[in-house]
Amino acid sequence: MCTCTGPNTDGNETYLLQLLLALQKFGNNLDDYLHLVLPPIVRLFDAADCPVPVCRVALETVDHLADTLDFTDFASRIVHPLVRTLDSCPELRSTAMETLCALVVQLGRKYQIFIPLVQKVVMKHKINCQRYDIVTCKIVTVSSV
Repeated sequence: MCTCTGPNTDGNETYLLQLLLALQKFGNNLDDYLHLVLPPIVRLFDAADCPVPVCRVALETVDHLADTLDFTDFASRIVHPLVRTLDSCPELRSTAMETLCALVVQLGRKYQIFIPLVQKVVMKHKINCQRYDIVTCKIVTVSSV
């Protein structure tokens, strides 16, 4: 379950939220440090013992950074934890789908390999996201979004 507070975030929730919001502001300046910054952010929303507000802001941070940074090299390391979040945490499904949409737009046709994996979880939980349907349809039928 993704709602309980674990030892890594006990008492630090406020600091984590502020740190994530600060990272959003750095935007394109994080490009050279993406390999250092992105994995811990992903671990925050993938951790079962992380509070929902922290997970949500971590997802929003990835969504926000996807507008300015190239996540191509990290696609698999982001999509698989996103799918696990969709599967295990109903409270975060809408935020996770928005983050996934940002990745689909950025990755374009490179995202096609992940469609069956995501579709399996979307169908299992009957998740509706019109934006996701539109952007995936575009990359399947057209060469780019």
